[in-house]
Amino acid sequence: MKKIGAVIFIVVVSVCMFMAYSALLPPSCCAPAGQTGIADIAAAISPGALSEKTVSSKFGGDFYAENDSRLIKDAKLDVGTRKMSEKLGADNIYPRYYKAVKEYELAGASESEARKQTSDSIIRQEALLQYAAEHHLTVSEKMLKKRMNDELKDMKTADNYGEYVRAYKCAGSSFEKEYLKNTALDYVIYTDDNVYRSFIKNHTEKEWTTFQHNVIKTYCRSQDYRTLSRALEVCKIDMMKYGTNTEGLKQDADVLNVYDCLSYRG
Repeated sequence: MKKIGAVIFIVVVSVCMFMAYSALLPPSCCAPAGQTGIADIAAAISPGALSEKTVSSKFGGDFYAENDSRLIKDAKLDVGTRKMSEKLGADNIYPRYYKAVKEYELAGASESEARKQTSDSIIRQEALLQYAAEHHLTVSEKMLKKRMNDELKDMKTADNYGEYVRAYKCAGSSFEKEYLKNTALDYVIYTDDNVYRSFIKNHTEKEWTTFQHNVIKTYCRSQDYRTLSRALEVCKIDMMKYGTNTEGLKQDADVLNVYDCLSYRG
């Protein structure tokens, strides 16, 4: 019986996109043994973090109910953050950050662990995205569309596909609609995968780990990193202050609308 397995499914579906990247790469992709990780690199290079604000009365709650099943929580989170992104704009990084933190929490991470894992994941992905742009390894719009359609076609043949259809219907949408609207994150995932596939042709997994560490270290010295890092810090603060309240989040749009400020995303 063919099922949409946990690892395969999260690689290609947005509800677990950040957790998926860990499945795509070696477990120790942040740094080789005996070397520092992303947080350590960033701490050595970046200025002091912004001070945290107090929780606001304008806080917006979760998109799902506590008694929802895990699958329905994922679906509601996916739909909710997609709608949030439409309200905040395509350049706003907050929906991506919020969804990843919640997914890590649903997987059992503490709030602080989820925030750190999310920031590390985004920095890693963006560092590889910058490298891809510099080495002509980004995914074209045509190729992205083809890969997404091929993945969707394959998932529709899975024995448990109906479970996801029902979960997204419960969330007020459809699985296919949400999957095909996930082009922004899929672009990042597939482009980073292109870097991996290009590198691994002539190198070992151990060398890939070292390569990533060096790419991240270089990225953390760039102006792009400083711009991204500040946005991630504001995401952390705003998640505690506003939650899902888009009107409150719009007040920090000048920092959160980060994608159009990153040189490799032009």
